[in-house]
Amino acid sequence: MKVLFIQKQLFAYSGIMAMSGFLKSNKHECFVLIDAVMSEKQMLEKVKELDPDMIGFTLMSTEHNWFLERAKLLKQYFPHLPIVAGGVHAILYAEELITIPDVDYVCRGEGETTLLQILEYFQSGRTIEEVKGIMYKKNGDIHKTELNRLVELDDFADDRNIYYDDYEVLKNLPLKIFFSSRGCPFKCNFCINGQLMERFKGTGRYVRRKSVENFIAEFEYVKARYGMSSVYIADDLFVWDKKWLQDFSRQYKEKVGVPFITTCYADRLDEEIVQYLSEAGCHTVSFGVESGNEELRTKILNKKISDSQLLHAGELLRKAHIRFQTSNMFCLPSETVEDAIKTIDLNIKMKAAFSMCAIFMPFPKTELADRCIELGILKPDYSFQDIPTSFVTHSVLNIKDKDTIERLQKVAGLIIQYPRLRGFLIFAAKHIKSDLLHFALYLMSQILRMRVERKLTFYQAVSYLWTYRKGI
Repeated sequence: MKVLFIQKQLFAYSGIMAMSGFLKSNKHECFVLIDAVMSEKQMLEKVKELDPDMIGFTLMSTEHNWFLERAKLLKQYFPHLPIVAGGVHAILYAEELITIPDVDYVCRGEGETTLLQILEYFQSGRTIEEVKGIMYKKNGDIHKTELNRLVELDDFADDRNIYYDDYEVLKNLPLKIFFSSRGCPFKCNFCINGQLMERFKGTGRYVRRKSVENFIAEFEYVKARYGMSSVYIADDLFVWDKKWLQDFSRQYKEKVGVPFITTCYADRLDEEIVQYLSEAGCHTVSFGVESGNEELRTKILNKKISDSQLLHAGELLRKAHIRFQTSNMFCLPSETVEDAIKTIDLNIKMKAAFSMCAIFMPFPKTELADRCIELGILKPDYSFQDIPTSFVTHSVLNIKDKDTIERLQKVAGLIIQYPRLRGFLIFAAKHIKSDLLHFALYLMSQILRMRVERKLTFYQAVSYLWTYRKGI
């Protein structure tokens, strides 16, 4: 049978690559359409041409309203096609999604086994009640089935051909993205991992990793077939298993030898781990700072890392000649202008090479969203209809000096990368009330960051951001 995945952003989604690899190994066909690079008319024509048996959406919560529009459009033109909502948004908010008239099924767990079972149901090999991990409608009622076991990552190979064979822009990017694991053992309040751990309790190991041998084989395949000059290993937390990392370092250097970027949790770094990363060819490590106010970071966000640990992590990486980028959030609950400037200054003190600076976005029915409502800085009926489509545009919180903090977020990346601009850009954020100017400065910081981080030319970085503009 044919499965058509539809996504909004111009990325090679790890979940779709995994599901496609798993389904293809079970003799099904898979295709993907990326909304960012096609018109509405082109999408409808392509769906008609491919003639799938099912349409699957992989969703992030910021895409909720986009999904409503696309699901309605597809049901209007292809009423016979079942629509399945999946992805992190579906796992966390299955009850909300199944009430949408145009949605037939919601995948409330990992998609590989569940989608296979749905296809077997379509082929009359099982009943709908036997399909695990879904919510569905029957005779006007909504039903829910128990979750499948979590998959083991060595049981199938990710299907990169689904993207690279049809999307030249992704195939030709010098940097290719890989994942060695799923899950993270930490429970920061702003992250979904704590909620996912609870959802998947009793269904298998939440934090799982591919064997070094199978992971290396993925690199070798992509390098030989498509080419790559840089790699991003985008795990939630890449450095959690020191023995695995030691084996990976040796084999990656011998068999792949392509410079790479990866992720860490700052307090997990030590000299031995940094040495393994350096020997393997790691040129950049990414980790979260989130806020320059240690109390906000530890008590509000539940990220139990001190300023001294962050500074020590930066020192370890600099000694090994590995640059690092940080992720930071602005417009946090109770954050002040002074706190926002502290975030910038901590990054400068750490000597971060560059940074990703986002605006804090609470998701409905989460602990942080509920806390914001209690504080009176978020409206009581806050829902997905209120969520911005991007983490970089504006805050939904009603905090003091919000406009100034939003402007500081826009210029923070440039200041961190070029500290000599600190005084001028902070003055501009405080006193020049031009959203267009500050958003232009934000875009410039992203272009300059991507040039270095992803080894792109200036033209490639601008072109990529232009294509990705729907999500900005």
